[in-house]
Amino acid sequence: MTDLDLISRRFAAIAPGKEVDIGDLRGRARRYDLDMPDGARHAAIGIAVSRRCNLLVAVTQGNVEANTVQRAALVFLGTQEMKTWIGAALDGR
Repeated sequence: MTDLDLISRRFAAIAPGKEVDIGDLRGRARRYDLDMPDGARHAAIGIAVSRRCNLLVAVTQGNVEANTVQRAALVFLGTQEMKTWIGAALDGR
């Protein structure tokens, strides 16, 4: 479950999803090859994590290696500011 098609309609999974944790949220991250409208190829990561029945989906892409894109996304989502915002959003605050 990702919104990759909002970036480009031409994408393909390159590996099965792997388990990830962001604070108290658990889920999966999956890597994709993304063909951009200008012909460039980018790496993309789709992240879906949940707590109880609440779901957070994040998509990120870049013109660097998929490992680099995923690491940057998880570091950003794991910052205290983001964990606070995610918790408030999922709790309806």
